[in-house]
Amino acid sequence: MPSTGRALGPFADVSTERVEGAYEICLGTDDEGRRVEILTLGTTSSKDPSRRRLLADAVNWANSTHTPADAPILTIELEAEQPYVVALHDERLRGIGRVLDWLLRMGPSTGPLQRITAPIPQHLMRPQAPVSGPVVPPPVSPAMAPPAALGVWRARRNSAPFIASVVAILALIVFGGGALAVWIAQEPDTVSNNADAGPGKEPGAAEPTEKETLDDDLPPKLLPETTGSWTPENASEAEVYAPDGWPLAWRVDKRMECDDAEIQATCTFGNTDAAKPEDAGAEVVVTLERCPGRCDEQTRLEMGTETSSRVDYDTWYEKSGPEAPYRLSMVHFFATEDEPDEFYTVMVVGEAVGEGTIEMVERTVNDIYTQTS
Repeated sequence: MPSTGRALGPFADVSTERVEGAYEICLGTDDEGRRVEILTLGTTSSKDPSRRRLLADAVNWANSTHTPADAPILTIELEAEQPYVVALHDERLRGIGRVLDWLLRMGPSTGPLQRITAPIPQHLMRPQAPVSGPVVPPPVSPAMAPPAALGVWRARRNSAPFIASVVAILALIVFGGGALAVWIAQEPDTVSNNADAGPGKEPGAAEPTEKETLDDDLPPKLLPETTGSWTPENASEAEVYAPDGWPLAWRVDKRMECDDAEIQATCTFGNTDAAKPEDAGAEVVVTLERCPGRCDEQTRLEMGTETSSRVDYDTWYEKSGPEAPYRLSMVHFFATEDEPDEFYTVMVVGEAVGEGTIEMVERTVNDIYTQTS
C-alpha cells in the first residue's frame, strides 16, 4: 500500500489498512525496524470517554486471551490524545484485527456508547512479552459463528428472595510453550439492596439498584488439582465482591482490591511480577461474554482450547506452577434462571507470586465456580 506520510504517535509514516467506523488499523515501522500494526481511534472518537474505555477493555481482553498463534502486543498508549495499541505484523500470526473484531462485537462502530467514566486501570498499560517457541497456526472452523453482541448486564428484579444463577468470564492465558487456560464462573443468590459500595469502590460512587448476594450453604466446588476454598473456618478472611450492575458476586480475600469495567472485573493484591518473588502478590481477572448461537457442543469445543483440560460439559481449566508465577484459568458456560435458554461464557484467569498467594487465587476462582454451578 502506498505511503500516506501520516504521523501517528511516534510513527512518522503510516498507511491505512482497515477502517471500521470509529476504529482504524494502520501499518507502520517501529524504531527497531519491525513492521507493526497499529489499532487506533479516529480524531473525533478519541474524545469520547466511552470509546476510549472500550479500547482499554479490548486491550485487557487481548492480553487475557493471547495464544502463541497471536501476534504479541508491543506498545499500549491509552492516555495519548489519540490512543493506540501496537502489535507485531507477522503473516504467520493473527494480528491486531482480532482486537478490532472483538470491539465490533461489543457495540456499534459509530455513534454513542453507554457512558463509562471509570479510570483506566494501570494493569492495562502493560504490553505483552514477545512469544518464544514455534508458531502455532490458529484453528480455522467455518462452523464457528461470530459471538453475539454482549448486552448490558442487568440485575434481576424481584421483590422476593430467590436463588439466582449468574454470569462469569472467559479468558485464556499463555503458559510457557503456549498452553492455554480458561475459566468460568456463575453465581446464585438472593437479591438485596445493599447500601455498602463494596470492595474496590470509590467513595461516592454510584450504587447499583440491586446486588447479588452469596449462598453460603453451597458445598465448595473445586477445580482439579486445587485445594483452596472458602469454608466456615476461614470465612472471616473474605468479603463479598459484587461489581456494579453485574448479577454476579463472589468472595475475595479482604486484602484484595477490586475494580470493574464494562466487560471485565479485576481483583489484585500486592505485586505479581515473577522477577520479584519476594514481593507477594495475586491477581484474578474475570470476563463475561455471550456464548454464540445455541452454545452447542461444537461451539463449546471451538471456544475452549485444545491444550486445556475439560472438567465437564460446561467447564475447562488449566494451571501451571507452583513455581512463580502460579497461574490458574477457567472457562465456564452457564445459563441464568431468568434466561434458561441464553448461555454465557465466563472466563477467569488468576496469577500468584510469593508465599500464601496461591491459596488466595484458588479460593477466588473456586468460589466463582461454586456460585455459578
